[in-house]
Amino acid sequence: MLISGVIAAVERIAPLAFQADWDTSGIQIAATRSEIGKVALALDPTPENIARAVDAGADVLITHHPLLLAPRLPSRLDAYHRALSLALKADLWLYAAHTSLDVQPGGPAGWLAEELALTNRRVLEITAKADNGAELGFGLAGDLPRPLPFAQFCAALRRLAPGIAMRLAGPAPETVARVAYCPGSGAQLARAAQEAGADVFITGDVRYHAALEAAELNLCVIDAGHFSLEEEMIRRLAGVLAGQWTGGGPAVERIRSLDPFAALPAAQPGDCA
Repeated sequence: MLISGVIAAVERIAPLAFQADWDTSGIQIAATRSEIGKVALALDPTPENIARAVDAGADVLITHHPLLLAPRLPSRLDAYHRALSLALKADLWLYAAHTSLDVQPGGPAGWLAEELALTNRRVLEITAKADNGAELGFGLAGDLPRPLPFAQFCAALRRLAPGIAMRLAGPAPETVARVAYCPGSGAQLARAAQEAGADVFITGDVRYHAALEAAELNLCVIDAGHFSLEEEMIRRLAGVLAGQWTGGGPAVERIRSLDPFAALPAAQPGDCA
């Protein structure tokens, strides 16, 4: 398959026209090869993931996050320089589907809503409408099939996203009936989640003052970290993309990214003696 066909398939799932105006989704690095025999997908375009894509024999690496939101000259010997060097030496295409994917609640970004079987869904921040009239945008709220005790809901969340980090801000509800979430960094949508009637709002990268606001909103915010929900989204994207080929197509391989955060083990008596 030609690279144009691969990009067209990605953009059927995540049309570039719907990306945020500050985003840099799309082709990150062009290559001279046009025939694509293998596609790799990863959350981040780190030097490590690019090297793994090359080692796997991929001709193109599709990531969620772009190389940079504010591109600059590779004037420092840093990760950006290494990523460029590795991709260019290997003649590897690099493409990012960032907010173009995030705003598609009916696509892989909506995986948690599907797994939780949420109904009466509502986009938290509407950015556009699709050709069929469906609302597109960041974050989603919906009703569980039946209310769950809070502890049971958290256990279900851990099963769906193994390794998920969970910090709480705001009051924990006794039961959860309506859920809102925004993968990645979505703390700015807490008020929209509250206005959507959510009992809990799941997102990542919640900062101190956003946590204080959760208490003011009387909203339970679960900081799941930036990584876990989006890593699962990439796994789903790999499956959806492979289903786009008709009559055969490139092999598709997902490259697992590593969460840059690790939890410290619990302190033991005498550790600080």
